[in-house]
Amino acid sequence: HYIQPEGAPWNLVLANDWNALPSDYDSTFTAEEFYSYGGEKKMDVRAIEHMREMIEAGNREGLDLRVLSAYRSVELQARLYNKKVQEYLNMGYDQERAETVAATIVKRPGTSEHNTGLAADLGGSGDYTITETFENTEAFRWLKEHCAEYGFILRFPKDKEDITGVIYEPWHYRYVGVEHAKIIMENNLCLEEYLQQIGS
Repeated sequence: HYIQPEGAPWNLVLANDWNALPSDYDSTFTAEEFYSYGGEKKMDVRAIEHMREMIEAGNREGLDLRVLSAYRSVELQARLYNKKVQEYLNMGYDQERAETVAATIVKRPGTSEHNTGLAADLGGSGDYTITETFENTEAFRWLKEHCAEYGFILRFPKDKEDITGVIYEPWHYRYVGVEHAKIIMENNLCLEEYLQQIGS
């Protein structure tokens, strides 16, 4: 698995099972509220306008795009992760297996894209379930085709689970900047593959 060298640009910072964010990462950017749906949503101020523009463009097409989840503090991530672990313990999994399986769905604190402030879960076209059914919507088809124009990538593509450590998530989009996003999306790469290619 790819280990990111120190000094990566802010928009290419990797957060996954093998690349935890620094413990002080939350203090390195300002999270700003930008869109409300079922509560306050926040995102890194350097990516926020790009998300607004993408949502507005999609909604001009009648997609009713909504941000369902965005920036999460490490503390909130810990609560969500521990809750998912408990679900598997309740199903009879042992502690180690419960933690491992839970981490493919809800990342461990400090290893989640949501802790970066650069990622958001989106819904649209009437599907706000944060499940694979989203891939069957017009909203998903539009996002996959146009997200790179706004600097975003489909962060966890199908058939890349062994590389990302995360299940296929058609609803999850990550800001990397237009230049990087276009290369990633045009070549069907995940972020780990791209970073390894460019050595960042």
